[in-house]
Amino acid sequence: MERIMEYILCIYKEKSFSKAASRLFITQPALSLMVQKEEKRRGISFFNRNVNPIIPTEAGMEYIQAAMKIQKIEQQLENRLHSLSNTLTIASSAFFCANVLPQLTDAFIKTQPPGCRVHCLEGSARELVAFLQDGRADFIISVDDHYGRNTQYQKIRQEYIILAAPRSLIQSPELQKAALPYPSIQTGSFSQPDYPSLSLKHFSGLPFILLTKGNDLYTRGRKLLRNAGVSPSSITYMDQLQTSFLAAQTGQGLTFIRAELATIAGDPGQFYFYKIDDELALRDVKIFYQKAQISPLKETFLTFCIQHFDQ
Repeated sequence: MERIMEYILCIYKEKSFSKAASRLFITQPALSLMVQKEEKRRGISFFNRNVNPIIPTEAGMEYIQAAMKIQKIEQQLENRLHSLSNTLTIASSAFFCANVLPQLTDAFIKTQPPGCRVHCLEGSARELVAFLQDGRADFIISVDDHYGRNTQYQKIRQEYIILAAPRSLIQSPELQKAALPYPSIQTGSFSQPDYPSLSLKHFSGLPFILLTKGNDLYTRGRKLLRNAGVSPSSITYMDQLQTSFLAAQTGQGLTFIRAELATIAGDPGQFYFYKIDDELALRDVKIFYQKAQISPLKETFLTFCIQHFDQ
């Protein structure tokens, strides 16, 4: 289906240019301009813009009904091809693509007949939404919550968020002593009650590094600071978790990381790591998929994925 046809259908469903633009991740002026060009090309108006909410014109409704039929035919074809395909595409963040998916997909391929292939696709939080919605990815592995309409998810594991503090910024002997022993992070035993958690209020007045808006650790990080009444001396925002961790290595600020990252990236000797006294420090990792496009191979992978992380 042509992109402009998808855009016009979205406007019709949302009954608003602004809502449709938000859902399509484009600006409203850009969306309006594209529709106006299509209207000029066809010599018709698709929508009556003088009412609120907007409604289609007679010609516009003819176009929309035809577009819906095309969309249904394309979806049926897509579903059929997916059911016959022996290839999967799994998309996730840079961390999962580098450290989790290679082992997961290799293990899955060994359980399948020859010819089965699994591709990994890396993307930002915003890009992952588009990958799933436009069919470039069969599954998304993520800690986020929303991947659009007609999607489902399964929880596959939980992970802890810990605070990584550059040693150069921690001058208090009490805070130095309260840091987690590194072997407890390597083994995961730090999650047990034997290792006490620490309130973030002890780190007020220090610089922090958070992820940019759209990432789970943007919202979660800000809530963690707010819950503890922390007033950072400054906050720097970065796009990727591993980038923020590398920046913290140079002493630019404290940052929240998934505990697993501490065991595989950077020099742990440059940091003090802290278990956070807040329930937000534990989060779910989920696998998302389009519920209308679940083929036998996808069902098999989904079951394998859930069992793999239960081990």
